[in-house]
Amino acid sequence: MRYFLALLVLMICAVPAFADHAFYVSPTGNDAWSGTLPDPAADGSDGPWQTLGGARDNLRALRTSGAMERRVLLNLRAGEYVLTEPLQLGVADSGKPGAPVVWRSAPGEQAVLSGGVVVSNWDVTEGVWVADISAHADAETGAPSALWINGERRTPARTPNEGYFLADGKADPALRVDMTAGRSYDNHAFAYTEGFEQWPDIDEALVSVYHAWEVSYHRIADLNTDQKTVQFVNDAHWPFGQWGREQRYYIENVRAALDQPGEWYVNRAEGKLYYLPMPGETPENTTAIIPAAMQLLLVDGDPDTGTYAEFLQFERLAFRFTDWPIGAKGHSDAQAAHSVPAAVQWKFTRYSAMTDCEIAHTGGYAFWLDAGCQQNRIQRNNWHDLGAGGVRVGGNTKPVGTMSAADVVASRNTIDNNWIHDGGKIYQAGVGVWIGHANYITLSHNEIADFYYSGVSNGWVWGYGDNPTHHNIIEFNHIHHLGKRVLSDMGGVYNLGIQPGTIVRNNSIHDVYSFQYGGWGLYTDEGSTEILLENNIVYNTTNGGFHQHYGENNRVRNNIFAFSDNEQIAFTRVEEHRSLVFERNIVVGRNGRITPENWNKADIWSDYNVYWDVEGNDMQFGKQTLGQCMAQGRELNSVVADPMFTDLAAEDFSLQPDSPALALGFEPIDESRIGLYGDPAWVNAPKE
Repeated sequence: MRYFLALLVLMICAVPAFADHAFYVSPTGNDAWSGTLPDPAADGSDGPWQTLGGARDNLRALRTSGAMERRVLLNLRAGEYVLTEPLQLGVADSGKPGAPVVWRSAPGEQAVLSGGVVVSNWDVTEGVWVADISAHADAETGAPSALWINGERRTPARTPNEGYFLADGKADPALRVDMTAGRSYDNHAFAYTEGFEQWPDIDEALVSVYHAWEVSYHRIADLNTDQKTVQFVNDAHWPFGQWGREQRYYIENVRAALDQPGEWYVNRAEGKLYYLPMPGETPENTTAIIPAAMQLLLVDGDPDTGTYAEFLQFERLAFRFTDWPIGAKGHSDAQAAHSVPAAVQWKFTRYSAMTDCEIAHTGGYAFWLDAGCQQNRIQRNNWHDLGAGGVRVGGNTKPVGTMSAADVVASRNTIDNNWIHDGGKIYQAGVGVWIGHANYITLSHNEIADFYYSGVSNGWVWGYGDNPTHHNIIEFNHIHHLGKRVLSDMGGVYNLGIQPGTIVRNNSIHDVYSFQYGGWGLYTDEGSTEILLENNIVYNTTNGGFHQHYGENNRVRNNIFAFSDNEQIAFTRVEEHRSLVFERNIVVGRNGRITPENWNKADIWSDYNVYWDVEGNDMQFGKQTLGQCMAQGRELNSVVADPMFTDLAAEDFSLQPDSPALALGFEPIDESRIGLYGDPAWVNAPKE
């Protein structure tokens, strides 16, 4: 081995100083070869490496020898690289300034890092396919949690097949004496009206329970069919029935619920997978995949020594099929599925990039810039079919005063021109982009769509306490089709805490529909302070284009807000300080409801706005008319007038030259700059 390594070092050193160091990995390779050839030599003496771990180890050995001073191109030949454990890279795998280490698909080819296992040993009994997956079934972890047929995620057997059961979350207190000592009934059990039975496989059942903006997942500890109460192994973070006595829930993964084509069920105790096929599917014409790997790529620096993994690049790779199952103890988060990790996770990593990569078919989030990640670029990636959300930025959810030296805030990362869509497949509260304790983040030109909760969540400090999240720029993003009337209390862009320097601008946000309250476009929640929200176009919402719960000195200017089902602008808590400035906005509705009554009671400076109702309704500012507002010294220069959009029916919000908004100083918003940019095929992909 020493002789071989010395010979390889001589070969590399013989390459001209300006040349890249090129290596290859192939499913037909061998980790004992040099890795310098794209294909095996005819005599079988040399060729590409075979495994990703082997390639990593060989590169480490070469780097230690001092042979590589230029850029390293590690070309993964076309094919599937199956992982049961994530590829782990660290400080020893770093590149150098001007000489990064690039992991990429070979030019013109597609390499797939897969955590999936093909299921092929089907027996067919009375139309149901049954396979032995005992090697991959685990009752404790809940694995596997997903099944894909020909690349499409299939639905777990559930009851009811659509919609929800409804329970009384506040049962008769007399029933609470049966609860385990020291546990809260309201978080641990509820009285049900329908859905539960004493199934023989009740230990396999998973109960999903909705809590306004979150979902808790439970295994059953006890079912009392006489009293109609169900107790769970785990507590929910939020009490049952807190947001309505009719608690929504449904039940998955009992054999009796396997009654619709496309549904599947796994009995982990038996190690068997059951699938009820769609019309036309046969074992011969389908590829069935279950996830085996929890994560696919981990890049970790060393926070103890302050040493970063750095100058790493990942290009044109596909990461597919991961698990993050709900185990025997269930799962419950406070908000945004914040404890769920990602298929690809970096920590203490800087000066690195991921570009043109696909992350798909995940059990959790797609990507996570964890603690200490700085100066990284995440660009032009397609992330879809996600178990939770898209991107997590920031390393922890700890209170600021409890953060340690290892909890370095993520900072100065750029997430640009990515298509992040189709999430919440398992953890429905997953967010398109979650920014926790992180600052100087740029989130730009992304298309974020089809989530059951918020598109962007920015900040993780409620109220007016110290907040490490600030100076984040959220701009030129197309954010749409959120909530889908499943969860509540969400926003297209949701903010929290004191955030000087944070700007939300030039975004298009639309079709944000909640289950009950809180489908808002721009949402400044608890303590949001010193945030600028400008030049956004927001339309088709449940409860308002803009909502401020409470905060201080936010500036909302030069936005278009249109067509909320309720008030066009929402406001909750009246405080003694200046809450916000609302100026040069265009507000359009069709129900006459402009602002709630609290708007008139709060310290809000509002002027130079254009208000219009397309149905000709009298407009209500709380219980006042615009004239009454003016008589109290507000809205002195605002007008009720048709803003004269170019084509409102076609959702074209550009203004005609003689728009009254322009006369009041409104600056036109260029919609052509919003969303994805670059190659037309890339830009138009979400429209297909």
